[in-house]
Amino acid sequence: MNKPGLVAMLLVGCALTIGGLGCGQAGASTNPTGTAPPGLTTTVTIPATTSTTTPPPTHWTKSDLSPEPSARAYPAMACDPDSGKVYLFGGVSGEEPHRHYYSDLWVFDPASRRWTELHPAGDVPSAREGHAMVYDPSTSRVLLFGGGSAGGHPLGDLWAYDAASNTWTALHPAGDAPAARSLPSLVYDSRNGKILLFGGDPDTMVNVDEQPSHAALNDLWSYDPVINGWTESRPAGDLPFDRSAAGLAYDPAADKLILFGGAQGNTTELTPMDDLWSYDLAAGTWSRLHPAGDVPTARSFSALVYDPVCGLSILFGGVTDDVDLPYPETLWAYDSAANSWMKLAPAGRFPYGRQGHALVYDAQIGGMVMFGGFSGPQGYLSGTWTLTP
Repeated sequence: MNKPGLVAMLLVGCALTIGGLGCGQAGASTNPTGTAPPGLTTTVTIPATTSTTTPPPTHWTKSDLSPEPSARAYPAMACDPDSGKVYLFGGVSGEEPHRHYYSDLWVFDPASRRWTELHPAGDVPSAREGHAMVYDPSTSRVLLFGGGSAGGHPLGDLWAYDAASNTWTALHPAGDAPAARSLPSLVYDSRNGKILLFGGDPDTMVNVDEQPSHAALNDLWSYDPVINGWTESRPAGDLPFDRSAAGLAYDPAADKLILFGGAQGNTTELTPMDDLWSYDLAAGTWSRLHPAGDVPTARSFSALVYDPVCGLSILFGGVTDDVDLPYPETLWAYDSAANSWMKLAPAGRFPYGRQGHALVYDAQIGGMVMFGGFSGPQGYLSGTWTLTP
């Protein structure tokens, strides 16, 4: 069984079995009206040391659109920065033995606020969850890598979607390539025109003291779409611990990757992490960061996205090991220049905390687009949320 399904089942079980308390109680009490409870209607609190001069996004807006993708978790999304269109592929819903894996492709147009299901001609990627996508401006294509299949096996295939021809193309890079995996972290390096891949779950069972476990990864790869080739980076010095389902963002101002949290553990116990790392692309080295002040709680299956307008990496969602608040609703922002986290305090309606959601930055709306996820008693989620200043 793959990790996303296991986490969902464990948390659902927790919600149903802890006598009305714990996970179930926490989920039921998380803002059923969608309005901010007392204490969360204040303005954004930004430390005096922050380097940002533009307010970060704090206004959530939900749209229940028809048609739209069905409720699901662990889909992937990518945004075309020129058109502002957001592409969504795959995901999963339901519990074993009735889990459903998706292979549908949708596009969201923020100008018309409409979802449209696309029906590409020819071959298409197989149904999957926990895959990763980015948009490559150099080829005007969406790139998709990996994920977990319906059979519980990790995937290592690489695909490109061309909106102009409405076709998928299976890419077969020459030379070395990343191992098959689910829940990797994937970002676009806009300075160098490369796709950067970190970690993930290869779903490889190893015997450690007669206990099964997953050997998560901490490798770093770079994909060059011009030559259709992967190159593994081998940083010197300290490295982040092995993990899957980590938050990863590329900060072009600092020319660094920002890595936060993720999951460690075996098939019966997943441990969320709260460590923060940066990878200096010029120096080729990882550095563990120790921000002063408040920091997000340990979590996995969250989303971390860089906002180029305010110059901050925005963190939302994830799942923690806190039975009273397994799905935090707090919105966070990380400032690379100041090495500090800040809590953002949205006013009005805001989404349930969740794991396995898709979140991307869309320059056309000057903010984020979010879809899907899983949230305990609420189950698999639909609805399109935008986060703007």
